[in-house]
Order: sequence, then C-alpha cells, then structure tokens
Amino acid sequence: MGVISSAYSELSKSQLDYVKFYMDKHTSIPTWIMIKVVNFSTFINILDNSKTEVIHSICKLYDITEPDGHYNVKLLIGSLNWFRKVRNACAHNERIYCINYSGAKGHNAGRIIERYFNLMKKTYSRVHEKRIMDLLIYMKYYLQDDEFKKMITEIQSMMVELQSSISNNAFDNIRGQMGIKKMEDLEELKNFPKKPILYNKFDTY
Repeated sequence: MGVISSAYSELSKSQLDYVKFYMDKHTSIPTWIMIKVVNFSTFINILDNSKTEVIHSICKLYDITEPDGHYNVKLLIGSLNWFRKVRNACAHNERIYCINYSGAKGHNAGRIIERYFNLMKKTYSRVHEKRIMDLLIYMKYYLQDDEFKKMITEIQSMMVELQSSISNNAFDNIRGQMGIKKMEDLEELKNFPKKPILYNKFDTY
C-alpha cells in the first residue's frame, strides 16, 4: 500500500497535460504514463512488489538467471538499486569513481556475485563491496552486445587518457577504487558472450 500511495502522490503532483487528463477523466493510469512520471526509486519498489510472472518475464528478457536456470530476482532488483545510487550521485555532482556500498549494518549484502563475475578472476568474488565495476557488469545485461562493447571501448579510451595525465600511483588508486583489478579485465568483460535482447518477444514471455 505504501508503494501505491507513493506512486499516486507522484502522479498527482505532475503538471503534464496527459497525466492530468488521465487523472481527471479515467479511473486507471496506463503503465507507460506511470513509469514516465514516478521516481526511479518508486519504479523499483513497484517492480519489486509486482506479480512473480512480471518479474520473471523481465528477468527472462534480459537473461538475468542463475547458473541453474532460475530467474535471479535479487540481481534484477539489486542492479537497479545500484543504478539508482550511482545516478543520484551523478545528479548531485559527487565523485563516483570511489562510490561503494558494502551492505546494511555491516552485512555482506553489497556485491552480487553473478555469472559474469564468476567468469572473471577469483579476486573479484572475494570483494563484497559494490563499485563502479559492478555497474559496468550490470550494464552487460541491459544493453545489446554492440552497445555494451561501444560503451566499454569509450570507457577504456577515457581511462587511457586519464592514465597519461596523472602519476601511475594516482591512476592505480582511481582504478582500484572503481573496482577494476587490471585494465585488461575491461577487455575480458567486453568479450564475454551474451545473448541478444529480444524486445519483440517480450509480450510472449
């Protein structure tokens, strides 16, 4: 009920004409309007409280699965919450290269060791904090392969440019705080195999 109340409150405050039209003339709001208007955190809460079939359909679309084939709902919700935290830091002009999260009250509830982490060096699975590297790995699920490779290539170029403009110790500190063990790991992540995202088949899931 709290999630529904938050969504309704955000819809009621909207000044968009088409939102006012539906709020005044209809008894229900189309999903596409609600998603455009509500805060990202509210959207995540709505998704987290959706029917199991809805959540599993989204997991299937993005191939967010466990090694045994089960849908990894923890990864879906956890990745979106990490996107939200990093996005909020960007919106407030905070430094994000050193952003991290280790879980509430000291528990190792931060990093989600999913299949791409398991394909990388074992040193990655020994760290329990979410960092920028986690964001890059999560993006591999949500982007088509060519889009992801383009993004990582751009990041690699920026990192190389940064490396040439500061001392080696300073660069290693920044790279380490981003959660990148070695620069070659980005190339490895970029080339891991990935299934295409079939948006045209989503309604059949």
